[in-house]
Amino acid sequence: MFCKFSAKTSFRACLYKHICGRNGSNIHPSTRIEEIVLAHALCSYFAKALFGVPEIPVFFLDNTGILLLFCIASAQAEEVMEMKLLLIRHSLTQENTRHCYLGCRTDVPLCTEGIRLAEQRAAALSVPVPELVLTSPMQRCRETAKILFPDAPRLAVNGLEECDFGAWEGKTYEMLSGDPAYQAWIDSGGTLPFPGGESREQFTERCCNAMEQALQNRTEGYLAAVVHGGTIMELLSRLEQQQLPYFAWQIKCCQSVLCTVTERMPLRLRAEMPAKTAFQ
Repeated sequence: MFCKFSAKTSFRACLYKHICGRNGSNIHPSTRIEEIVLAHALCSYFAKALFGVPEIPVFFLDNTGILLLFCIASAQAEEVMEMKLLLIRHSLTQENTRHCYLGCRTDVPLCTEGIRLAEQRAAALSVPVPELVLTSPMQRCRETAKILFPDAPRLAVNGLEECDFGAWEGKTYEMLSGDPAYQAWIDSGGTLPFPGGESREQFTERCCNAMEQALQNRTEGYLAAVVHGGTIMELLSRLEQQQLPYFAWQIKCCQSVLCTVTERMPLRLRAEMPAKTAFQ
């Protein structure tokens, strides 16, 4: 998997070469205790840096024991990696019903219709209650999460907010029709920055970094994230293994996409198809 292990190539050397890109034979610990401490440190580093598992305890072991220690860490890592993440778009707001650009500058609650929709989705929920619900700090996401999963712990994560639409915040397509800057943005396929707001690249980096950090040291096997439509599209278009385009992941309010976290660092996702399985 990493490099060939044989009687002539110590486990310590294999692991050190994989992590540091250097020849492990250059390391010459003066005592057996130092060798064990080094092997433990490398095992712990590997398990934590690549898989996010907690530090493994120190044991005084022979070569076979050190190899066993690494195998245990790998097994722990494999178990931790099997994490499910249910991405849910928040329910309706008044601005959503008017088809406004509703970004991170406008913190509004759910409208009456949105509360009713979330309650209907909660009653029809076909998935277990998540061990933890991540949310955008925006009120519409926190309210949706509370209705859907009233008994689950919730954690607001900065960076998962919707895009900053700048000068177009709160405006509709009809209001912007005829604006040359808006037409240029449409012609670009949405790749130009919003005037006074974020670019696609800035938005993508913010969302992906926030989610990656939020999941890095989690030990739960099943989480939900109640966020925004744009946030979900950015996460999946960048991190999902099929590499589908941005608008392929567009979903309606209170719909969801169930994913498996296949890697923590860098974060990688595998979406289960068809999408919106949790609320169908």
